[in-house]
Amino acid sequence: MKILIDATSVGKGGGVDIHIRSILKNFSKDFEYFILISDINSKNLIKRDDFNYIHLHFFNKFTKIFYEQFIFPLIVMFYRIDLLYLPKQNSNLLKFCKIVSTIHDFIPEKKESKENILTRIYWKFEYNVISKKTDGIIFITKNCMEIYKKRFKNLERKKYCVIYNGFDTYKKLSIQYEKYILIPSTIKTRKNIKLSLKVASDISRFYPDKKIIVTGRMDDREIGKSLKNFDYRGFLDFEEFERIFNETFLVIYLSSDEGFSLPVGESLYLNKRVICMDIPVHRELYGERPIYWSLDLSYEENIKKIVQKLKGELIDDEKIKRWEESSKRTEEFFEYFKR
Repeated sequence: MKILIDATSVGKGGGVDIHIRSILKNFSKDFEYFILISDINSKNLIKRDDFNYIHLHFFNKFTKIFYEQFIFPLIVMFYRIDLLYLPKQNSNLLKFCKIVSTIHDFIPEKKESKENILTRIYWKFEYNVISKKTDGIIFITKNCMEIYKKRFKNLERKKYCVIYNGFDTYKKLSIQYEKYILIPSTIKTRKNIKLSLKVASDISRFYPDKKIIVTGRMDDREIGKSLKNFDYRGFLDFEEFERIFNETFLVIYLSSDEGFSLPVGESLYLNKRVICMDIPVHRELYGERPIYWSLDLSYEENIKKIVQKLKGELIDDEKIKRWEESSKRTEEFFEYFKR
């Protein structure tokens, strides 16, 4: 079975980048994989020499739709592909084989996401194309699946399943100095960066030996002005971020609207203390393990609760979701579409 996979987000940073890399890394050799990449160096990040890589020259945000809607179908025909797997929630109007799409969330189309109007229109288009053209859908949470069911009434006519992301993206290093209070987040409105910085500053008064570090891609320079008095490292390569993550005392991730909040799961895998927003998707994925920021409490009440919980013992839960299992279940899903 020949499977073509869109991996053009690899190397761009963010949860979808990690999702695609981790899924690909753990795939078996049972299928013949053809991997679409936008940067030739992406091969070094995926680290699989047994894949057939197809480098898409001039693929960028301006040519993206043209490639997805016209070039991808041509590649499908040229290589006689049996299944097109689109792991970053998109699909094709021109369809020459079975299509499986992964839906992570419905955030980019929302007005509250603060994305520009063209971006929101693009995502509305993609969700509707998925609903009409995709044969199989993988949801990364039950919460995401329920949103789809309410919006589109055709899920029972498709193959679908929920496959959670793994938490074990980064290795547990032997050295654990607990030096940092870490805010690992793309710099954008819904990530609540200013609130995270204020919380980090107030907590650091109780832990003056901990240094506040902010990492992540800069998407909003206006919000970025809030970082001028902090140690902002920007988008870090995998190894550097892994080192900082392992040397962190506390992770603060107060995004208010999320599809998965992968940094929370990664923090828990590394057995780190983590503060996150009390939203349904976090409760589904992480239960009682994080320290939750409650919108029903005042700022002062939240800080008091957090400081008290930081004094307690860490819960080392072995029930960790792993990327190996995510990849295995994804390939099992592909089996439905064998000719």
